Parts: sequence; C-alpha cells; structure tokens
Amino acid sequence: MSSAGLCRKRTPYRWSSIAVFYLSNVRCGTDWAWRRDFGGFLGSSVPRSSRDAIIFDSFWLSRGPSASLSMVPSALRFACLSACCLLLTADSDPIVLTPPRVVVAYEAPASANCSTNVTHLGMGWEAPQGPVDMADVNQLTWKVDSLTEWNIKPFCFINVNPNFQAKKFLEVIVYKVPDNVSIRLNHMGQVIEGTTYELLCDIKNIAPLKNLVVKWYKGKTVISSDPSNETDTTPQNKLAKLLIIPSRSDNGAQYSCEAQLQLEAGGPQPPPAKKSEPLSINVYYSPKFSRSVETLNQTNKEITLDCTVGANPPPVYTWRTPIQDETSNKAIFSVPALRSGSYNCTARNQYGFSVKQFIIIPKSRDRTTFWAILGAGLALAFVLIVGYVISRSVSSNSVI
Repeated sequence: MSSAGLCRKRTPYRWSSIAVFYLSNVRCGTDWAWRRDFGGFLGSSVPRSSRDAIIFDSFWLSRGPSASLSMVPSALRFACLSACCLLLTADSDPIVLTPPRVVVAYEAPASANCSTNVTHLGMGWEAPQGPVDMADVNQLTWKVDSLTEWNIKPFCFINVNPNFQAKKFLEVIVYKVPDNVSIRLNHMGQVIEGTTYELLCDIKNIAPLKNLVVKWYKGKTVISSDPSNETDTTPQNKLAKLLIIPSRSDNGAQYSCEAQLQLEAGGPQPPPAKKSEPLSINVYYSPKFSRSVETLNQTNKEITLDCTVGANPPPVYTWRTPIQDETSNKAIFSVPALRSGSYNCTARNQYGFSVKQFIIIPKSRDRTTFWAILGAGLALAFVLIVGYVISRSVSSNSVI
C-alpha cells in the first residue's frame, strides 16, 4: 500500500476529551515494519471509549537493508492527524439531523435539516428521492414534495478531506392508512350462548405492519388490543383474529375493529386509524328463571302469576295447577280468589327449558269475629238467666 494510507474507523482511546486516531496499514520500506499506537505510548492507564472514532498510528518505523531504523516522515503523520484527529471528540457528533426521525404519510411532503460545526470540504445529501448536491455550507435541507419510496434511507455527509467522508443516516418511517377495514364472524350458522367463535378483522393495504395495533370493540368499550409481530414496511393485507364466547347479555351487541398505526416519536397524534362498520351478533339461548320459587298469600281477589322469562327465540309456556283440567300457553296465569296451592310454569325453546313454581299459601281465618259472636252469645245467655231468676223470685213472693 502507498504511504498515503487510509483512515479507518476503529475503537478510540479516550484521553483528555480528545479522540486518539489510528492511521492503519501504512507500511514504509520493503523489509519489515513495526507499529506502536498512542495507547502504548501513553501507558496502560488510557481508558477505551465505547464510541467509534478514527484512530491514528503514532509511529511507523521501517528497517532498511542496513538494519537501521527510520521514523515515518512526520509530514505524513501530521497530514492524517490534521484530517482526522481534529474531526471528532469523544463527547460530540460532527453531524446533527433535525429532526432525527421523520414520520410521513405516503405521497406526503418530507424534510430534514443537516448541520455541522466542523470545518469541511463540502456537505450534501444522498437519497433515492431529493438528493442535494454538495455545497460549501454548514447547514443543508433535504426535502421532497411527495415521498413515494417505502424504504428510503437518506444520509447527510461531509467531506473532511479528499480521503475521508463522515455521514449520518436519517430514520424515515413512511406510513399508509388502510384502504378498508371490515369485520365478520368466522361462522355461517347460529351463534349459541356459551360457544367459542372467531371474529375476523380484514385490513386492506396498510403500512408499516410493525407499527400496527388492532383494537377490538364491543359497543364503545375496547375489549382487546393486539400489536402486530410482523416487520413489513411496504403495504400489506392483514387478517386479525379474536376469540369470543357470547353470553345472553351479548345478544344484539355490536362488535367492531380498528387498525391503528402507533408511530411513536415524531408520529401524528392521535395515531392514524381506520375503523370497521359494526357487526351485530344475534345470540340464541334457552330460558332461565332468576328465581325458581315464588311464594304468595291467598287474598279475596284474583291473583295474577307472571312467568315471563327472556330467551331467544321466545319460549313456549305450559302450566300445571291444582285443578288438572286447567291449562294455558301464556306467560300470565290468573288464579281465582280464595284459591291456594302450587302452580308450576315451564318455559321452553329448542335450546332448553326452565321451570318456576308459584306457591299460594291459604289465608289464615280471622278469630276476631268468632270471639265477638261468642261473647255476644254468652252475654245474651247471662241476661236470660238473670231475668229468669228474677221472675221466679217475684212469683214466689206473690203466692205468700
């Protein structure tokens, strides 16, 4: 290799806030070469930095045929040092992108600014769309009026010298809201209470999938939120799934799904989203009474027994009463006054049945009237006896 050499990126030694640079693969003479780096020169106490930087060979000595050592010309080492060593420090970045991350809708305008405070020979942008020619400035803007590249990775560069170029990539997230979102049930028959079913959310032409979150709604309540585990950045179709076990309370419930792009830092707020039209679920279930026994007291008036119960489809009712020839196919049954006993109602449809018992307790007799009549009778008998005794006494006196 020529004595001009190349500046290559390696792990720096950090010392006094200055990155130490390495000029590698520069070989002088034809016999052999010996290298000593700044780390050895400065001693083992020099810590290694975790950053990447350009590092420099402090000495390149060669041995000629006469076995004499000669130092690499200081002009050569100084040229690399002036071009590379002063470029970076361990605590600064020569290129600053503002913003560092761009989130943009497909076919929408996008831009970012590149700036530096490092002396250079020119600055520019490289990109499939909107490249910017090199210019002798410290600030340069990348701009496109309609971004149509899905995986675009523009970078800003500065030419420090003819042999070294520093560059920094701009993170660009291009997104697209889906063309359509629809929801359906992966089942053709009736939906029966307590059975497991699968809801399908069909999302058409969305990007990027890695930022997709599918939200499931019952009415206005979110019942599930499922992030995508796919990494596609170009528009794709997505079929999301959700398992449900409907209950009777879900009859007539409206389910919907929403495709939401959570684009994180720099993304629009609220997140871009598209929601499906609601899907109404018709749940079939058997009748079930909340109370299987109801007790009533006999009265002097007609009693109405109500056996109404929810079911889908509506149930058919039958009654069993103390009088065997009484039947009814209605939910309401009327019991004449002063009748007691057990009345059983059965509600039934094709998915099951439920029985409810009405017990009418006989009316207890009123003892007040009985004691009043008895008291009146006893009083009358007492009066009659007293009158009889008096009349007998008067008759006896008259005979004397």
